[in-house]
Amino acid sequence: CVVFAGLDVTAIQEVEARHKAILEALPDWVFLTTSDGTFLEFHARDHRHLLMPPAEFLHRNVMDGLPHELAVRLMNCFTQALRSRQPATLEYSLDVGSDRRFYEVRAVPSDPNRVLSLVRDVTDQMRAEQRVRDLQEELAHTGRAMALGALTGSLAHEINQPLSAIN
Repeated sequence: CVVFAGLDVTAIQEVEARHKAILEALPDWVFLTTSDGTFLEFHARDHRHLLMPPAEFLHRNVMDGLPHELAVRLMNCFTQALRSRQPATLEYSLDVGSDRRFYEVRAVPSDPNRVLSLVRDVTDQMRAEQRVRDLQEELAHTGRAMALGALTGSLAHEINQPLSAIN
């Protein structure tokens, strides 16, 4: 007697393909970590600004692979997400080579013992915002200088009129 059992995995494969497509479309880095901070999985289209290659940090703890202060802040973010069962965010900056980069982390509980983190490089946005602030300050300074020039011209005219009459 032979019994065959079959399972149609077409739906599972379609869901996996859809999830893979979503990951490929994300500009962010995606990390899956345990509640104690061990990196389990990683995905990114661009590995350029990572501190180290994924092979060096996967299956290692956050505390071992990142600067201590950042690792502590990240673990606090993970703990907050796990406790509240809500997304937790963290902004930080990091020197990568000779460049200072700015990042935003959004950590969400994946299950009771894992945290899914989306890390977005916001360096270009931060630099653009700083440039806008610098230009606004420069514009305000130019406006004050122009107002002072107009006031000086008006004062010189008001002083010269009586002096001309006296002369």
